[in-house]
Amino acid sequence: MINEEKAAVMILSLDEDMAAEVMKNLRPAEIKRIGRYMNRITTIPSEMIHSVAKEFIVMAKEKGGSLSVRDDMTKSIVTKALGEKGAQDILAEVANSKSSDNPITEKLRDIDPKLLMEFTKTEHPQTIALILAHLSPDQAAVMLEGFTNPMQIEITKRMATLKSVPMSF
Repeated sequence: MINEEKAAVMILSLDEDMAAEVMKNLRPAEIKRIGRYMNRITTIPSEMIHSVAKEFIVMAKEKGGSLSVRDDMTKSIVTKALGEKGAQDILAEVANSKSSDNPITEKLRDIDPKLLMEFTKTEHPQTIALILAHLSPDQAAVMLEGFTNPMQIEITKRMATLKSVPMSF
C-alpha cells in the first residue's frame, strides 16, 4: 500500500468533520492524490485500519527522537494553516508558553509511560487524549501502544480534534 492510500484509509476512518479538519492542512495537489484513493475505496476492513494506524504510531515514535525542526517551522506551519493574520496571536501565545509549562504536565512527563497507561486504562478516551497531548511524542507512542486497537483509534481521533484546554489545577 502506498502512502497516499494509507492517508486515504486514515482520513476515511475519521468522522467527516474531523477528516475535513485534516484535509484543510494539505496542499491542493496532496488532496487530489489522496482524493483519488479515497474515491476508489468502498470498504475498509478493520484489520487495514488497525495496520495503518499502527504504522502511523511506529512512524511517530521513530520520528519523535530524530526529527530535526527548523527554527521557523512552527511559524511556517501555523501561518500556512491559519493565514498571516490569524497566525500572529497564536504564534505570540506559543512563543510565551515554551518557558511557562504547567508543573503538573512536567510531572506527567517524568512518569514511565507504561505506568501512566496502567493508571489511565479505565479513563475516558478524551481524558487519555488530553494526557497524551501533553507528553513527548516518544512517551505518547509508548503509552498509546499499550491500549487495544479500538481504543488507540478512539484516542487518536480525539487527539486530532483536541482544542485548547486550560491546565489550571
